[in-house]
This record gives sequence, structure tokens and C-alpha cells, in this order.
Amino acid sequence: MLYLVSGCRYFNFGFKFNIFSSVLIVQGLALTLPQLTTEFGVSTTTVRYTTMVTFVGLSLGSTCWGIASDIIGRRLAFNTTLLICGVFGTAVAFAPSWPVAALLFAGMGTGVGGNLPVDGALFLEFLPFNSNNLLTLLSIWWPVGQLLASLSK
Repeated sequence: MLYLVSGCRYFNFGFKFNIFSSVLIVQGLALTLPQLTTEFGVSTTTVRYTTMVTFVGLSLGSTCWGIASDIIGRRLAFNTTLLICGVFGTAVAFAPSWPVAALLFAGMGTGVGGNLPVDGALFLEFLPFNSNNLLTLLSIWWPVGQLLASLSK
């Protein structure tokens, strides 16, 4: 849901909120693993594969969407990755079994992984050349999201 909101207006606040929500999703995965074990009766050694599948999705997303953004345009790629992550992130709440939840987490990882490189490239397109160092300030929102995700448990 955070991704759908951050895609509405991505100038100024949207870029910051996007980085913030990206880390919430990655950190939130670690917080949901014990609940997946309880909900679906899966062993703790098996449920760890959810993280692996999510990071495979992150890797595929960053590779594919980085190239796709050059072909279809960064704005469309940015909004599409937000939509992918929002849809899969919402659908994972309604997963009937652990394998379905793991696949939905992989789909969500594809959206997050694709959004992170596109986000920085799109942000740089709207900055004047002498302000390119502001991209570093965008990274400040990563620890803020991680802190809030850790406190939410």
C-alpha cells in the first residue's frame, strides 16, 4: 500500500517516501517470518527460503527494470514497479499457503528491486547538474525506514 501512495506524486516527498517504503518492505519481511511459521505450520528452516526467493526477485527486478526503464521510459518504469510492489504486497496478506506467500514475496521483491535503480535515475533527471550530490541525501531515508520497521514489532 505504501508503494501505491508513493507513486501518486513522486516529486519532492515521493522520492523520499519511496526509499522509506522500500526499506519497510525488506525489513518487514524479516518481521513476518515468525508469523509465517505459525500461520502455515512451516518449519523455521523451510520458511527461510522466503527470504531467498524475495532476494532472487530483487535481483531479477533490478536487472530487468534497469534495462526496461531505458526502453519504455523511466517514469513509466517507476510507476509500474510501484504498482507491482503494491499489488503483490497486498496480495501476500491473503496468501492461502506458504508456497503462494513465498511466490508473492518474490513478485514484491521484483517490484522493489526494479524500483530502486529507476528511482535514483529518475531523481537525477530532474536535478540541475550542480545539484547531483542531492542523490546522496535520498539515502538518508533508508535508515529511517529501517528504524520504524524495527519499532513496529
